[in-house]
Amino acid sequence: IVPLYWLATSFKVLVMLLSATLAFHADLDFLKIAASYFFIPYKKPSGVIETFHGVGWTLVFEMFFYCVFSLALFLRTNIYIFVGAIRAICAAISLVRPTDYSVSQFLFDPIVLEFLFGMLIGRYALLGIFIPTRPAIAIAAVTFFLLLFMNWGNGVPRLFSAGIPAAALVFSVVSLERFLNHRIPRFLVFLGAASYSMYLAHPLFLPAIPTLLNKTNISIAAVSVGLSIVPAIIGAAVVYRFIETPATRFAQRLICKYPRQVSPSAS
Repeated sequence: IVPLYWLATSFKVLVMLLSATLAFHADLDFLKIAASYFFIPYKKPSGVIETFHGVGWTLVFEMFFYCVFSLALFLRTNIYIFVGAIRAICAAISLVRPTDYSVSQFLFDPIVLEFLFGMLIGRYALLGIFIPTRPAIAIAAVTFFLLLFMNWGNGVPRLFSAGIPAAALVFSVVSLERFLNHRIPRFLVFLGAASYSMYLAHPLFLPAIPTLLNKTNISIAAVSVGLSIVPAIIGAAVVYRFIETPATRFAQRLICKYPRQVSPSAS
């Protein structure tokens, strides 16, 4: 998670220093940028709380999950109960969180429950507990439709509009994986592997096409959006192949230089 995020943040800083017009909604405050490297968000002039590289706001929740998970391992307690209790508390506090909340209240969000859903899906998969094939296909189709096409509005909590449907979609696809294995085209598998690179890199590549079209006085939204997808996908593939993969392998080699004994309980 960390190496590519740091590289993406550093690249955005460089782009901002060279030409602020190529990045969206960015403000150069080096103290806040430094905090962003450690997954500490801040409130931007627009009122949105996020890291300097905007999409990093989700990684703040991810690192919080890793910290809580690690604490559960350190205390040698039941991981599911410990993590689940802290997640539930954070989600419950979000019910009384004001609309214009502060940075200190950022982690009080129902989205934290989705990490618990992921833990449970992983647990069931390791135990060999899956949804039967036909129900899994039906659940995947329905939840995919709900997530892609349904506009729930602000009245429906995220837990019901996105969290539970997304968990159901993931679990159904995981249940179908043994049947889909080796049947998915390799280029789609590659793009799936490059999804983290795409997530971090697409805000860096997307502005290129709109900026170019503005200079040529072409202001057709559909054309701008359609053409922007191309450099985003190509850029993500390049970043994954030549940056993320080597950086990950380097980090793994570095960690493996210092092996440590792992207790059975930690395993």
